Amino acid sequence: MRTTRLEIPCAEPVWLVAEWPDGTWCDLHELREMTHMSDDYQIVRVLTHDEGFTPIKTQRWSPNCK
Repeated sequence: MRTTRLEIPCAEPVWLVAEWPDGTWCDLHELREMTHMSDDYQIVRVLTHDEGFTPIKTQRWSPNCK
């Protein structure tokens, strides 16, 4: 039996996180604490998350996005 995570639309106008290729993520204010991680992260906007606020769907972000 396969279980699916409940996808909740992000209530924040813009929730940005750093996301690594292996799926690891952190809030931007925690990025300096992630010194053990490589520098190959992307800044992404969270569109949906699960009940534990783990991002599910994300979108690449740039300062020019609205």
